[in-house]
Amino acid sequence: MNKINHVFKHTFKLIFLLSNLTMANAAVVGEHTMNFDNTTDNPVFFDNGTTVFGPLDINPSVPVPDVGASLIQDGIRNAPIGIGSSAPLDNQGNGHLHYTFNFSDNSTAVAFQADVGGASIYADGSSFAFKSMFFAAISDHDVNVTGYQTGGGSFSNLISSSATNSTVDFLGLDARYGDVTLIEMWFDSTGRGAIGPIGGTATYDNIVISSPVPLPAAFYLFMSGLIGLLSFHKLDKYSE
Repeated sequence: MNKINHVFKHTFKLIFLLSNLTMANAAVVGEHTMNFDNTTDNPVFFDNGTTVFGPLDINPSVPVPDVGASLIQDGIRNAPIGIGSSAPLDNQGNGHLHYTFNFSDNSTAVAFQADVGGASIYADGSSFAFKSMFFAAISDHDVNVTGYQTGGGSFSNLISSSATNSTVDFLGLDARYGDVTLIEMWFDSTGRGAIGPIGGTATYDNIVISSPVPLPAAFYLFMSGLIGLLSFHKLDKYSE
């Protein structure tokens, strides 16, 4: 009986450690929104410290003021992925983002087009939950939305043009978006860091992130069962 109690004690200890692993590097606290609307209480900056004159310029004929720079608002960074970029956050080269318009609420939005390798969303290396984002427009080319997990590894989901004019619930789509350090987007037909398809445009707005969200309890139940089975297997082996 003592051996069985010992097994259960260490099994639940492992479950506790697993449940806290996703929170170990958490630095983002509460919910944050990047809506690109430059206001006094929620300003938008370039990463060189320059304030975006706002509201953001919605005239696409006006050159981007700071090519390669990331936009910063409410602790969230949105940066371009340069053409030819092969590594995460290698985005300060020839990449750029376009200011455009969100017709659903007459506000400013941002887009990456075929002349850039994609776009990234991050919080200076901190773990966060990528909750949702509004897509004002997606051309006829699927957008690959890849999450880089806090503990290592990555995963991807494709967002099609049917998501145009809607908010995508990324946490509902895939629970793994609950604990990431970086989100990257690009046109799936051409790949990351490549010149996009002709006419390719992905326009987005209202990026919402929050404190990391642990994986569902079902995951830990599965892990506890697996650990328990392995432990009992060892006990049976030693009792023979």
